[in-house]
Amino acid sequence: MRQSISLLILFILCNLSFADEFKFKDIPDKHWAESAVYKLVKEGVTSGYPDNTFRGLKYMTREQLAVFLSNLVKNKENYLGLEKILEELKAETADLKYETENPQKPKIKGAYDQEILWPSIINGGLKLSIFEKLGRSGDVSVNFDTMDSGFGAAPKSLTLDLFDIDSHFRSGERTYHVFFGPGPIVHRDLVTPFDDLAVFNRIKKGVGVQATYKNLDIQVEYIAHSVKLSGAVSADQIVATISGVTKPLPLFGKTLVSLSPSYFSNNEAADWRGDVYLFATPTPFVSLDLLLGIGNFRSRAGLMLRSGINIKKENMEVTLSASKVGSDFRQPIEKFNLIYLNNFNKMILDATYNLDISFSHKITDKFGFYAKENMALNGAFKYGKEYPGTTWSSELGIIYKLNQTALSSFYKSLAAPSGISSINQTLATTVPELSSFVGVKASISL
Repeated sequence: MRQSISLLILFILCNLSFADEFKFKDIPDKHWAESAVYKLVKEGVTSGYPDNTFRGLKYMTREQLAVFLSNLVKNKENYLGLEKILEELKAETADLKYETENPQKPKIKGAYDQEILWPSIINGGLKLSIFEKLGRSGDVSVNFDTMDSGFGAAPKSLTLDLFDIDSHFRSGERTYHVFFGPGPIVHRDLVTPFDDLAVFNRIKKGVGVQATYKNLDIQVEYIAHSVKLSGAVSADQIVATISGVTKPLPLFGKTLVSLSPSYFSNNEAADWRGDVYLFATPTPFVSLDLLLGIGNFRSRAGLMLRSGINIKKENMEVTLSASKVGSDFRQPIEKFNLIYLNNFNKMILDATYNLDISFSHKITDKFGFYAKENMALNGAFKYGKEYPGTTWSSELGIIYKLNQTALSSFYKSLAAPSGISSINQTLATTVPELSSFVGVKASISL
């Protein structure tokens, strides 16, 4: 809860102007939070206490937090990402209520999915999560996910594949992160080609630390990648992420900018690379994002570019995205350790173009429909029988929600005109030129 409130305050501070003459008695000159506090005062978000003190070390009551948020949301259209942060606060407030009402009890949640594809294919999956607070400065969650074990896939190790652990420990201004899991797992399915090559993006193994410096969020992680697929190699990765919000830019407004240099290494090779990510909300209903991946600067073949637009208004949401990946973007040490996913949670591969479209419309509180498309073309922007591995995936469905259960019916199709499922030779299998499935699915929140 405190972390989200801190993020919220940091977010506000990037958007406000300095106060002029007013001074708090308990905020000395050159205090590390001086300018931040007076920005809040200038904008009318807070005014301190009647005795002209700010009392920065004093805890906030629920009533004080309510006033703080009320003052903030008066101009919420001006704040990048505010809606998301408020949603996180809402969720964490519910968690806090649970913890208060259930002392000494871990929070348990889960979901069970049952899918039937006509005429006789039955798939299922179970997820469980146990979350426990460790005093006031830490937490740990133990997660269980059967993934594709209910899809007739290869057997999974109970301890190494189905479980993962995620924990956080806070000390002063820093948050330490320790995580242990199987990492991304690629589903192989020769019965239903549509689901083949979908990725279960599980928690990896590693440690990290996060802190803030002025208006920047800084995170450094060490990740130990494992061998997951024939042709992949294990590797160590060190990645640093530095994020901040800019001043208003023409047409885009305030923009989140994130830089992520990383270093991969093992006994055989090493490689530097990086990502530059931009996110902007020019209007309350439209968000834009841009990702530039840099494998090397020697040629355009070493770059990846992905751009997208999301339009969300009332009960409708549309997302469009396009990506271009160079043939030399990932080195062998990174091939299946550095993963980007498309609309259907499948890997966006080197030497490809990917076009994604998704649409959803909520007709009533309980009923809605959706559509998703992905087109994977080769590096020359070609699709068809003469271009092995190019595909077109589609899914249409309707959803009905009743309490803790969501019922859906859907149509899925995969067109692979060359009869080859993937451009990558390690992943490629022979598939029908056109395969389609009709099915129903029940998802139950536990």
